[in-house]
Amino acid sequence: MKYVCEPPKNVIHKLVKHIGVRRFPGILMIFDDVETYRETMNILAKNKNTKPVLISDVAGDPFEDFTRKLKELLRRSSGVFFMPEISPLSWFKTNQGGFIVNLLSLEIIKDIILIIPVIGLSPEALYTLERFEKMEKGRRDSDFILRFKRVGEKLKIHRLNFNPIPDGIHCFRNFKELLRIFEKCEIPGEIHISFDLKQREFVSGIEYVVIENLKEFLHVKGFSTPLEYSNEQQKYWENLFNDFEKMGISDFEKYVFEILNILRFDLDVFEKWEGEYRSWLIHGLLRSLEDIPTFLKKVAIDSKDYNEFERKLWMIPFESNLVEEDCKLRRTVLKKMDSDPPKEYLEKMESNLPENPDVFVGVKGEYPFILKWVKRTLDHVKTSELIETLRGIYPDLASYMSILLLNIPDYFKKYVVAKLKNDFSDLESIDLSSEKFKSKSRDGLVSNSKLKTVYIDGMGVEWLGYLVDKLEENSKIEWEIARVNLPTTSEFNSLDAEDISERRLDKVLHENGYPMNIVESLEVMKYLIERIRKMVDENGEVMLTSDHGFTSFIENSKLELPPGAIPKRYGRYAEISNTCSDTKYYLCVKYERKNFLVAKTHRSFKSKGSPEGEIHGGATPEEMYVPVLTLSVHREKAPFKVELLNNDVMEFEKLKIRIEPSVSVRSVVMECEGKIIHGDREDDVFVFDVRNLNAGEKTGRIMINSEYSNDVKFHLIKGSEEEELF
Repeated sequence: MKYVCEPPKNVIHKLVKHIGVRRFPGILMIFDDVETYRETMNILAKNKNTKPVLISDVAGDPFEDFTRKLKELLRRSSGVFFMPEISPLSWFKTNQGGFIVNLLSLEIIKDIILIIPVIGLSPEALYTLERFEKMEKGRRDSDFILRFKRVGEKLKIHRLNFNPIPDGIHCFRNFKELLRIFEKCEIPGEIHISFDLKQREFVSGIEYVVIENLKEFLHVKGFSTPLEYSNEQQKYWENLFNDFEKMGISDFEKYVFEILNILRFDLDVFEKWEGEYRSWLIHGLLRSLEDIPTFLKKVAIDSKDYNEFERKLWMIPFESNLVEEDCKLRRTVLKKMDSDPPKEYLEKMESNLPENPDVFVGVKGEYPFILKWVKRTLDHVKTSELIETLRGIYPDLASYMSILLLNIPDYFKKYVVAKLKNDFSDLESIDLSSEKFKSKSRDGLVSNSKLKTVYIDGMGVEWLGYLVDKLEENSKIEWEIARVNLPTTSEFNSLDAEDISERRLDKVLHENGYPMNIVESLEVMKYLIERIRKMVDENGEVMLTSDHGFTSFIENSKLELPPGAIPKRYGRYAEISNTCSDTKYYLCVKYERKNFLVAKTHRSFKSKGSPEGEIHGGATPEEMYVPVLTLSVHREKAPFKVELLNNDVMEFEKLKIRIEPSVSVRSVVMECEGKIIHGDREDDVFVFDVRNLNAGEKTGRIMINSEYSNDVKFHLIKGSEEEELF
């Protein structure tokens, strides 16, 4: 085998020039690189002295007695011939070496040269040709096997073993299509085929790769991605391939940044977790990037796709012990993803309610479980601390519970606690004639007001804290607690005002028991708050009230109906034709010449059926007292006035500060010596336990409603210093 260093042009020129009469016309040219092969084919195609011998010229079927028919064709001709399609034809021969040897063994004593240019020999074919050349030594006048052994790119043949193949990939689907480009001597650098070759291993000129999917194809094209391939995600890979072809970006991270329109990774990228393709890309980005939080990286690596990543983020608190930082990161990511908890997560919550509130993400599906956690925690944690915790996971519930920080009759606070616990065993009966319940009439307040008045059907005093908490930032608020008419139904409390709730609150409270009565009513109030804000902005000043309240609790023990009494509203009151008088358990009221017996406690009159959710009509404080708020626009929030009440504090005393207006205070904390001390409310005074601080002059940083207010300076006296004072 002669190794040729000359350019193909020179070699062909010599062959044409010294054609002569030969016994064996075949000259085999073996190529190790595609560039030399392409150059040779172009020279042969353009040279006026060389003529192509096409398979179609020889026989209709290239696999049927091809050599014999070729010999017959050459006997009728003379000159220099070449076979442009011989390479792909040889790839489809089981015995490639034997096929080429047969071509080289053609005997025609005539002035003919047959150039056989071949790229892509199998190891067996090369071995066969080397042995054949040795056997023929001495029988032939000159070298008949020439090898252009140059270093260069090989012809890449990609067997695409997947379907569907995207339109953007030019793929030869059968042998005849492939032959056509060799027939025209238009040799590409790479060829994609969707069928098998008989030869799959080559030692000269060809790099043959079987590609099982689009990920492997992109990798071969120079685009690597950390995404795991899955047949179910074929459409995403097609999209990725189309973008790769169109945009020409070979770096996966740069591509994702371009698609998401971001310059660098930060947690806001999860806000783009919309649509399956983007979610798929973001998951791949997390697997690819190095400089991201370790927690996220681990979850991404441990999940095979974006669906599993999202599921693992939800389930990981039940599988691993997360530190506080990871819990907060998980919560942030899932909220930015706008992700809903999977069914298995909620089932796990049902059987394994977490001790640590940091586990909660704070989405609606979790709200019933957060309420159960509050129920379990209420008696063990300071109210102000509990409310601050809830602001991170259930802010609407925190606003609802802020009534516990207002200066109002204790009964309403106890009722809210009882409702949160779904247990009214500690809710004592109230004497409605006591001083603390001698409030103004709601009708009187409304009739004396010249303001636009609106009401929310079914909104009792329990919602006062929620309203103040939500509206105080944009509105100046003045409020009172007022009594409504008995019985406490809309029929007896019609108002010359607009019901902006459209009975939504009334409806969800009637239809839902614990805990969904709280969850669903908070959703309604969240919607209504926006309406109220808009109305205040439009009108400048608005009065907001309600027609009646609700109660969550009905005792199993029922009141006996007096003769002739007809129960209404599941026995919360009864209509009676004859005269009546008050008793320990009910009030007797007259309305439009009718007499009614109204239950004073949570015991109702005997009646048919039982309510699905909450109920009203009776005379418990939660049913018959409602908030009356005057809301007016103020653009700037007035600063709090903070007054330190004791500059010198003994070790076992508490630091006391007064804050005005106290009604707007949801929470107070003091930062001192790196410690966070929560303030406990005593009317308009907040007290701080400072026993864990060191003695001496101190400066406390006061935070009101999670915002810095001012510093307070005090002197903490301990030990010997305290003895000297006495």
